[in-house]
Amino acid sequence: MIGKIDDNGQSYAQSSGMNTYMMRLAEVYLNLAEAILGNNASTSEQAACDAFNAVRKRAGMPSLTTITYSDIHYERRIELALEGQYWYDLLRRSYYQQQEVVNYLNSQERNAGYEWDETEACQYAKTSDGTGVSTATSANLTLPISDVDRGRNPLLNNDPVAYEFGAKEVTENDLFND
Repeated sequence: MIGKIDDNGQSYAQSSGMNTYMMRLAEVYLNLAEAILGNNASTSEQAACDAFNAVRKRAGMPSLTTITYSDIHYERRIELALEGQYWYDLLRRSYYQQQEVVNYLNSQERNAGYEWDETEACQYAKTSDGTGVSTATSANLTLPISDVDRGRNPLLNNDPVAYEFGAKEVTENDLFND
C-alpha cells in the first residue's frame, strides 16, 4: 500500500500493484566492492576492502587487504547461496569476460548423479556423468532482439557502437536546486 493525497488534501491508501524487491546488505556491500574493482585485476582501495570485509567479518572470516574478482565471485557464491543471484552474476561478468564465463559453464559437471557415501571426503560419491547437457556458447548468455522490435527500429540491425562519455550534460545543481 502506498499513501496518496487527493486533490482535496485528504490522504488515502492505494495498492501499488508492484512487487517489492528485497536486497540484503551483504549483497549491497559485495556490489560496491565489485563496482570499485571494475575490470581491474585487483584492488586495495579502502572503500572496496571495507565493504568486502564487512561481509567476511560478520561470518567470522579474516579480512583481506587486496581483493580480486575471484575473491568477490567466491564470496557472492557463498553469501548469496540459494537466493537465485549466481546466474545473474555470470551474465554480468559475461559482458566483459564472455569466454571466461563460457569456459566456466562448460567445465562444470552439470547433471551428474551423486549418492550419499560417508567414506568420501565430501560425503557424496559421483555415480554417473551428466548426460543430455548441451555445450554452453556465447549465444546462451544473451537474449535475441525480437523481430517486432527490429521491424519498429531498423537501427537495431546494426552492430552496437560504443558510447563515448563526454562532459556532464546535467549537473547536480540542475537536478536538486530548481
